[in-house]
Amino acid sequence: RVQQKATRAHHTTRPAGGALCSKRMSSEDTADPSNLLSAETADDDLFDHGAHSFQTFEDIVEAPGSTAGYNRFVGWAITVNYIIGMGVFGLPYAFYVGGIYLATISLLCFSGLLVFTAFWVLEIMARAHGYTVAKERATPPRNRLEFKMYDYTQFCYLFGGMAGKVCCQVAMSLYVYGVLWAYSAAFASTLANVIFGLMGDSCDVYDNPSTQCSLTYYGAIGGFAVVVLPLALLDMAQQAILQVFLTVYRFFAFGLMLATVLVALMVDGPLNGDDAKDALSFKWNGFAVMFSSTAVALTMHYNLPNAVTPIRNKKKLPLVVFASMMTSLFFYLAIGALCGYFFNSDPSLPLAALEWQSYTGHKGGWGEGKTLWWAYIVQLIVELFPIINLINNFPLVSITLGTNFEQWVPERHLRVHPKLWKRVCILIAGVPPILASLAVSQLDIIFTFTGMFSFFLVFIIPCVFQLLSCRTLRKYGPGMDKTEYSGFWSWLGLPWIIITIGSGAFLFSLVNVIYSIVLMFIGGDSSSSSLANATSTSSFSSMLNMSSVSDL
Repeated sequence: RVQQKATRAHHTTRPAGGALCSKRMSSEDTADPSNLLSAETADDDLFDHGAHSFQTFEDIVEAPGSTAGYNRFVGWAITVNYIIGMGVFGLPYAFYVGGIYLATISLLCFSGLLVFTAFWVLEIMARAHGYTVAKERATPPRNRLEFKMYDYTQFCYLFGGMAGKVCCQVAMSLYVYGVLWAYSAAFASTLANVIFGLMGDSCDVYDNPSTQCSLTYYGAIGGFAVVVLPLALLDMAQQAILQVFLTVYRFFAFGLMLATVLVALMVDGPLNGDDAKDALSFKWNGFAVMFSSTAVALTMHYNLPNAVTPIRNKKKLPLVVFASMMTSLFFYLAIGALCGYFFNSDPSLPLAALEWQSYTGHKGGWGEGKTLWWAYIVQLIVELFPIINLINNFPLVSITLGTNFEQWVPERHLRVHPKLWKRVCILIAGVPPILASLAVSQLDIIFTFTGMFSFFLVFIIPCVFQLLSCRTLRKYGPGMDKTEYSGFWSWLGLPWIIITIGSGAFLFSLVNVIYSIVLMFIGGDSSSSSLANATSTSSFSSMLNMSSVSDL
């Protein structure tokens, strides 16, 4: 009823210039706590296109074919799609080089920390809304979420000033541009190899490619742009059906991978004593590679505002986020442990999907003989999995970076053309990485540096602004920092513990990056260089895995 009443008032008060306004409540009304929800919802959450508003309830309602955002199931599916990226295909290799026990412990421990920091992002967003309304209305803050977007750049500015805003934007831009660059280059190189493979030839864009190979690579980038850029321009609510479909495809492909490996284990039997002992043992010499894939495996924190803001019922957002992360963790553990165990004797393929190139359907699946017709279907579904992942993830991540860029657009321009500037910012986020992939396809050194910023995005920033937002809201009185998403994880001693762990992880990554670069310049052993390169967190680990797609 509040939304309907506000909507009627909105349509009768829209000025000719295009700015949105609504009837403000009197001081007597706002003084009454029972009227505070109406004041906030009608005047702030729905129709304010100021500097702190990007995606409002009106945007979702007016989106063609959409109805007031989406439900929690769709929000869960979209969050899962944000989490499961190319890094999942490198987990079996990480489990192999580090040992299944060590990799499992590392993945579980760091996933627990990432769950806490994800909950803090929800709390910080709720406090950002309460703080914004409290300042504008001179009322006590009510820390909850509506349909106004409070992304990283927004709440960093609210609680950290211009310095916090710049730091968050720089860290996010360097990391996300690097990821998008990797997505574009990996897709094009993979598709070029698939096309040449169908013709009985090979195309390696990383090693003196032929003219035909290079042209195919460029054409693949063009096709990639034609598909992903229009998807990035759609609102999240408009992508609901597509995201659910892609989630189902992910689960089906995961299930197919697990089923084929389990069948092979039942037919061939477990590994012999020595191989089994090697697969399960603690391999501390492989800790660096294993750490890079497991420490930030569930990273999606900087995408979280885009995923949860359009959800209609926001009462159970921590449950939605937790379910998304646990679903992803289940598949990560299953794929990493089973494939790392089964393919233990063949560590030469860091990208797990490539193992299905030799799938024949005989004697458990990987036996000798002519490939059966249904085995070709299995190969196709699994080997196309990385390509589908890239097509799905590129638009989602572009939207995240674009909405953060929108913070820098002057308010007077946003008021007149909010949707135009939103699309422009998304294109600024998505087009440069595609153009860069035309010029450079070997991105090892670049991603060695940019990948380290993932630690800031998932460990440092949520911890720091959890502390700063609590301090800011407590100025209104004791307990005013509480949100509807608060719980035992809101204890303020916990961020200091995770900051310490995150800083140590960053320093560990930095040392290995320096070691990697030194080996490159002095012409050290290439395998050692690759091993050190892999330690620059999940972004670069994913890129390292993607570079092996050229064998496809």
